[in-house]
Amino acid sequence: MTMCAFCFATVSLAFKLLPNIPPMQILWYRMFISVLIIYVIGHIYKTKIYIKNSQDHFNLVLRCSLYIPASVTWFYGLKFMPMSESIVLNLCSPIAAGILGSFILN
Repeated sequence: MTMCAFCFATVSLAFKLLPNIPPMQILWYRMFISVLIIYVIGHIYKTKIYIKNSQDHFNLVLRCSLYIPASVTWFYGLKFMPMSESIVLNLCSPIAAGILGSFILN
């Protein structure tokens, strides 16, 4: 957990230190690198990822369509927030997910 918090804080700090690069460009590189890492890990462990044969296409499309605007607004908001507030919001997101999940899932 500590390593994860350190990595997220490092990404936020790097984003704050690049004021001349548009947020969408940084977000694109972040997502591209994530896909490469997933591909490499899947290749190392010889894991096959089945997207076409998935039985739950609706949830997959819904999750992706909600993730993209959430990431765009998060990284766009990081440009205007102080660093300490962005780290606190990032670390409080599991709490918000737990509260929302309890209401949605009963």
